[in-house]
Amino acid sequence: RWAIELLRRMRVAASFNCFFTGIVQMVFFVFLVLRMTGGEDVSSWFLEHGVALSCGATALETVIEFVCILVMVGFYRPQRPKIKTATFRSRTMSVALRSDSPAWRAKVEELANRSITVEDLLLFYDQLGDEVMPHYDPHRHTTNDVVRWAIVPLSKVASGGGLSYAQALRGKQARAPPPP
Repeated sequence: RWAIELLRRMRVAASFNCFFTGIVQMVFFVFLVLRMTGGEDVSSWFLEHGVALSCGATALETVIEFVCILVMVGFYRPQRPKIKTATFRSRTMSVALRSDSPAWRAKVEELANRSITVEDLLLFYDQLGDEVMPHYDPHRHTTNDVVRWAIVPLSKVASGGGLSYAQALRGKQARAPPPP
């Protein structure tokens, strides 16, 4: 509803501007034609009065355009769309995990420690298309494809479950033999 009202205002303002600018130009044209058909020397009259008339017409057009812009933007009154938003709140989770509970703190710490280094990220990217996801094409595949065909298989565990990719990387680093 808000967008429709805004578009209506813009249409009215643009039409108003075009209409009155056209009228000003037509009046100017008709005035010159009447002067020419009246047998007067239009060139001398135009030199004497034409510049003032042209400036007046331009000033009137500018005022009309300014008023139309004010109509378009709603006379500088900020307007927000009236959108009804539903507030979603899961009371069961907020009761089960309060921010001061040990379970909450443990989960926050676990999630905070799930990270990989830039070096690991670059190594992973370097493996795409070769060792990992051999059919990878950066122009065709999405992030979702990479997660499904590369991250998930790399983070599977032998027991059938899975880890985050960061946890799987840490496990590989812990089991990797030390460099010579």
